[in-house]
Amino acid sequence: MSQQVARVDTLFLHEAGDDYTVVVQRDGSRVFRGTLELKETDAGPRPRRFLQSDDDGGEPMRPEEFVELARRAERIRISEQTSPEGRERLQAMLDGYQLDALVVRTCRYCANAGRYSPITEETAISADRDYICQDCAVEELERELAYKGQFTGAAQERLEELLLDVGDLDRITDLLQGELDPDLTKFDTISATTDEVDPYPTSDLDLHPELQSMIEERFDSLLPVQSLAVENGLFDGEDQLVVSATATGKTLVGELAGVDRALKGEGKLLFLVPLVALANQKHEDFEERYGDVLDVTLRVGGSRVTDSGAQFDPDAT
Repeated sequence: MSQQVARVDTLFLHEAGDDYTVVVQRDGSRVFRGTLELKETDAGPRPRRFLQSDDDGGEPMRPEEFVELARRAERIRISEQTSPEGRERLQAMLDGYQLDALVVRTCRYCANAGRYSPITEETAISADRDYICQDCAVEELERELAYKGQFTGAAQERLEELLLDVGDLDRITDLLQGELDPDLTKFDTISATTDEVDPYPTSDLDLHPELQSMIEERFDSLLPVQSLAVENGLFDGEDQLVVSATATGKTLVGELAGVDRALKGEGKLLFLVPLVALANQKHEDFEERYGDVLDVTLRVGGSRVTDSGAQFDPDAT
């Protein structure tokens, strides 16, 4: 027996077709990988063939060398993904040598690749009606994101954080197919009750001078939703989704951020509404309020359904 496996911390067995993958673990690293084939004898299942596996193929070893490995092992573990029949054969074979083994939950992807990665309820990630380790789950997500070619940087990091938080790979990849999950896509919730929010004085806003003057003439202080938006990064480049009841001041939140940036030459404000009548009304309001300092334009489009799905026609009237 090679000296590289003179000491065996863990001997891991995993069903692979009609045979079994054998992994020897020492000090947290794999030092040996092989394939074990069993045969039926009058005394029960026994090793028939034992191969040491590597990138170039398999090197035949004597079946007795597997037994020697098993006897050296401090612990023997059988993957939970091994079928009940396969577990029974392994247990019967080990019983014949008076060796004990435990069935453990392991990462299926790692086991198939000849790695021993035990997982717990806290670390297991659900994937395709099975469980895998966090490293494999992140690799699968990154592979899916690379295929989509749309998510990089902060978006990818956020999806990986969600994956580890919810422990469900399929639930995260469903997001990439457009199946929105409110419990996942909602980043945070901030209370907006009047009892908890101090009104933000408009005089403390640091807006473009022309917009600052307009706002101070209209209001002494902001409403709770508006105050919260300002206090939570409205002018600091933070993304916000404001959901609030009618007439609580959502429109002004967008105006403050968008008009301020437009006046400072840092971008444009796009204001979307679902109805033509509402679009006309908002255009008149914005033209009256900001027409002297900004170019206010109106564009009306319509949606139509075709055999290939919903399409948008920006030139519709």
